[in-house]
Amino acid sequence: MLSRAALSVNDYHSVLQQCAASFLARHQGEYLTDEQALFDRAVAHLMGTHEISRASAENIAGKASMQLSPSVSGFGLDTVAKEAVNFMQRMDPATSASVMCHSTAQYLKGLFDMSLETAQDAAAVAFARLRPSHLYHDVSRSDAQLVMLRDPERGVTYAVPVSFIVHHVIQNPARHTLHLVN
Repeated sequence: MLSRAALSVNDYHSVLQQCAASFLARHQGEYLTDEQALFDRAVAHLMGTHEISRASAENIAGKASMQLSPSVSGFGLDTVAKEAVNFMQRMDPATSASVMCHSTAQYLKGLFDMSLETAQDAAAVAFARLRPSHLYHDVSRSDAQLVMLRDPERGVTYAVPVSFIVHHVIQNPARHTLHLVN
C-alpha cells in the first residue's frame, strides 16, 4: 500500500492511476469480450490494495482505461475479440491450434495495427472461446516458475513447473505442431 503522507494528492492519484493501468494491461487478455468485468475487477483491486473509496477507485480506473485505449488503436477489446473469433471460424477445423493462433495474430496485428504480443494474446483468447476447456490458468496464484491450472469441475488445482512445460512441450521434437511465433 502506498503512503499518502509521502506524496501530494496529485502524485498519489497519479501513482494509483499507473497502478490501475498496469493492472488493466496485465489482465486485459482475460477479458477481451467483457470490458465491464475487467473494469470492475480493477476497481476491486484498487479498493482492496490501496484502501480507497469505490468512487475514487472508479474514477482512477476510468482514467487508466482511457490511457490504455491506444494499445488497440482506438478499437474496443470487444471488437478485437469478435474479429479474432470470426477469422478463426473461417479456417478449416482441422487446422492445428498453433497455426490457427499464429495466423490470427498476424491478421489482427495488420488489421488493428497492434503489437504482435497483444495480437497473440487476443488470438489465444479467441481460440479458448472457440475450443473451451474447463481448466483455466489461475493467474493470481502462478508465478515465473510455476503455472497453476484450476479444474473447477473436480475442485483441483494442478501446479505445473514452467521448466516441465518447456522441456516436455516446447523443446520436445515430437511436438511438431508447435511453431515459434516471434
